[in-house]
Amino acid sequence: PVHGEHYHNVMKRYYAAGLHEIQFAARSPGHAIDRLVLHRSDVSFSEPAFNQMAESETFFQPYSPAKPVNLSTRGITGPGASLMIGGFVIAGDSPTRVLVQGVGPELGEEPFNLEGVLADPTLTLWKNGKVVETCDNWDERDSEERNHAAAAMGAVPMQAGSKSARLLVDLDPGAYTVGLTGANGEEGISIFEVYALPD
Repeated sequence: PVHGEHYHNVMKRYYAAGLHEIQFAARSPGHAIDRLVLHRSDVSFSEPAFNQMAESETFFQPYSPAKPVNLSTRGITGPGASLMIGGFVIAGDSPTRVLVQGVGPELGEEPFNLEGVLADPTLTLWKNGKVVETCDNWDERDSEERNHAAAAMGAVPMQAGSKSARLLVDLDPGAYTVGLTGANGEEGISIFEVYALPD
């Protein structure tokens, strides 16, 4: 509202049980949110009591973007143009250590129990159209450091002998593309994960 006007902007949503994120923004530059209440729909809400609550002591601060630490995408991976493709951007002015996973076989096991999973994913990482790194079977390479990073970040765990792929790389700032394919033109359900490790 313009200065001097005050009214409620009410947004009501129904969510299933689980973890949800709520994002708040100031009404206008220089203004904080005065009051906020979150309550269950089966609990009565008293507007007079709400309006008598003390105003927030927080103050408006300039926007400062958060640093994402994880993204993941699940889908059907196939041969040729049916490969799964995703992307991410490394911001800042210094390299970031990143864990990238292409997971298939583990999705057929507990706790996922999916059918038709990709048995042998191959992971490729590009920048500006050039291959940065590729990985087929993760445990055929030095895996101790990658295992430690994956455990620290809560990534999908892999068993010895798994055909899933895992990369641990230091990436310069810029835009990157992830491609996930199956061996011998195989098709199936897979997931790729990207984790930015803490400094």
